[in-house]
Parts: sequence; C-alpha cells; structure tokens
Amino acid sequence: MIPPKARVRTYPVVEKDNWVWVWTGDPAKADPKHICFAVGPGKPGYNIKTSKVSVNSNYRLEIENLTDLSHLTFVHKNTLGGSDAWTHAEITRTDMERGFNSSFWMASSPVPAFSMHLFPPGTLFDVFASIDFTLPCNFVLNFQVWSLGTAKAGKENGQILLDSWTSQAVTPRDADWVDYYYSWGLTDATDSPGMTDLLLEAVNTAFLEDKNMLEAQYRRFKEHPDGNKIDIKHDAGPKKMLFLLDKFLAAENDDLNLVRAKAN
Repeated sequence: MIPPKARVRTYPVVEKDNWVWVWTGDPAKADPKHICFAVGPGKPGYNIKTSKVSVNSNYRLEIENLTDLSHLTFVHKNTLGGSDAWTHAEITRTDMERGFNSSFWMASSPVPAFSMHLFPPGTLFDVFASIDFTLPCNFVLNFQVWSLGTAKAGKENGQILLDSWTSQAVTPRDADWVDYYYSWGLTDATDSPGMTDLLLEAVNTAFLEDKNMLEAQYRRFKEHPDGNKIDIKHDAGPKKMLFLLDKFLAAENDDLNLVRAKAN
C-alpha cells in the first residue's frame, strides 16, 4: 500500500517525435518550443529503428565526435566510412536558434563500407548530408545517396536512391558516463527488404567503434590533464557546439545563483 501522504517530485514532460523529454529545472522555464525536430519510428512514411549504447566517457567528447564527421574516414573505415571523402567535404554551416546546421555534398563517392558488397567494384554515387546540431546535445542527420549527376556544385541532378534519417541524443549520467540513444532508417519510398536492418546493424557496430575510441581518449585525458591540445580545421564544428553549450550553461548558472541570493 502506498501511504496516502506519500509525495514525489514531479517534472514537466513532453513526448515529441517518439522521444520523451523531461525538464528537471525550474518548471516555469520549461518551454516545449525548444525541443528539437526528429524523425521517430512512429512517423508515417518512414521505417525507423532504434538502439542505445553506454559510453564511459565525458559527454563533451561525445559531442566533439558527432560534430566532426571526418573521423568516419579512419575510425569507421570498415563500417560507415570507406573513403576519405568525409575528410575533404566542404561544409556549409548555418546558424540556428539553439545550434547550427552543417550540410555538404560528396560527389562521385563510393558507398559506405558496410554496403559495398551490394554493388560492383568501383561503383560511385553522389552523397548528401544535412545535420542539425541543437542544444542540449542533439544530432539529426538526413543522409541521401543519389545516382551520379552532372552538377558541378550544389544539388545534384541525378536520381535519389536512398533517403535516410537518424536522430541521436547524448544524455550524460555524470562526468564519466553518457548514454547515447539513436535511430536510423529510410523513407518508405527508398526502402527495400532488409535495408533498414542493414543500416541499424552497421550503425550499432560503428558506435561500438566510437565507444572504444572515446573511452580510450578519456582515459588519456585523465592521465595527462595538462596535455597540449592542437585544434585543426575539422575542430570548427566541435568548438562551435561546445561554445554554444557553455554559453547556455553559464546563463542557467547565473539564474540559479540569482535565485539562491534572493533566498538568502
């Protein structure tokens, strides 16, 4: 029996795009308009599947990993990568209210390594990626594969063959542990038997590759906290996202300190 006088703390909760969002701060400041767009498994016209991995690392390293996709070239050489196209992509970044979008075309690129067995050797495609990075730690990617077109820049004029969406959320438990929730799947119009399962299998394997890399990286940072970090061109995305995150965290801390000062 639950005692009639038992009480538990309640939190504002919103379900949107198959994600459940819990606001643990001041209930008066909970604002659903700041919840990011996503493509969930319940969206009509899509075949989306979900999964999760836990990583013993700091969430900031996970954010850095997501906002620099050049690592697909070497960390995911045998899964999501397969060429150095990710390293040389010319990225266009567009500011959003609580983040930014990165988009780019990779012309005449091989398919990701996990699907190369489906095509004759040397088959090339035009690949497009558009990613929304939004606070607190969200990543929504539209990844498309097109038949080779003739456009020299911008949108290709081939035929779209694969139109996929992945929605991902970095959710830290503490400074040393992050739970990483994600999905991947296709529009019904570009899906085929077994293809969405192949995508999820590939991303499950790839995120274990990330897990091994991030956990090793975190151990080295803890062993050598004063080590010299050198930023390169591909760190522009990570630095931008962490700057935005720190800016919002500082504002929240200022509000909290003001409340505490008034209480005293």
